[in-house]
Amino acid sequence: MITNMKRFLLLCLVITSSIHAFGAIKTYTIKVGETITLTSAFLQSLEGSGTTTTNGYITGDAVAVEFAYSNSIKVTGLKSGYAMFQNSYKYQTTYVFHVIDVIDISIPDNVHVSVGESYTYSPIITDTEATTSLSWTSSNSGVATINSGGMITAVAPGKTTITCTATNGVKTQSLVTVTPLLLSGITISNQSYEMNVDDEMQLSAICSPDNATSKAVKWMSANENIAQVDNEGSVKAIAPGYCSVYCIADDGSGKYDKCLVHVLGESAVKGDINGDGGVTPQDASMILQYVSKKITW
Repeated sequence: MITNMKRFLLLCLVITSSIHAFGAIKTYTIKVGETITLTSAFLQSLEGSGTTTTNGYITGDAVAVEFAYSNSIKVTGLKSGYAMFQNSYKYQTTYVFHVIDVIDISIPDNVHVSVGESYTYSPIITDTEATTSLSWTSSNSGVATINSGGMITAVAPGKTTITCTATNGVKTQSLVTVTPLLLSGITISNQSYEMNVDDEMQLSAICSPDNATSKAVKWMSANENIAQVDNEGSVKAIAPGYCSVYCIADDGSGKYDKCLVHVLGESAVKGDINGDGGVTPQDASMILQYVSKKITW
């Protein structure tokens, strides 16, 4: 199949020869469906399908030629490409027509957005001079919707295919992958807390952003010999010492926060802050951490 560029190069060769054989050359750019009238073609009649006339002939099928009156023709763009009309009357003029239309639409093959986010396509249309309206559709509006301006709104995790179509039927597609909106932060209601053995307290956590796909969290005690915590954030003091209670995001974001719990009373081992049965640098670090949280500047 000869491409449009090859056709154009071939046409240029023919035109170059025509300059010597037929004289002047006139060029026109028209859109598909547009009609122009040439008033100096000097045609006397129109024969056959319009590709040949008494005093001229058409090379290329991108246009249709119609007799207008004794010295003019009407040229209508049929499809994207090039055509040439040679007026052989007294070897006068060669007319070259470049017909433009949408032959391709370029948008990204893949787009990734998170739930709640938006993305707007900027399609590149070829031919660049062609004008058209574009329609947009989503194969799964439960995953992402798209408006008439090409803007995606991510609704839920999953995949959907976006189709962009020009008025002449040329279309292109893009695969949209919507990922969960992960937590950006967790804040525990108490950053430090003092308790007596067998006391209980309730911790809560604020997760952000509000529209995160999942706000599920896990609770964990760094040392269950000192304090234990259940799945709802309820803490119970077990033995004197210090330990951190963590609230950890369950969505894979890695976000967490912690509360330093001080269970009052003396440990069985002097200086054993974390209740591991010995005195280590971690004990000193935990007491410094606790003291810094208690100081208000």
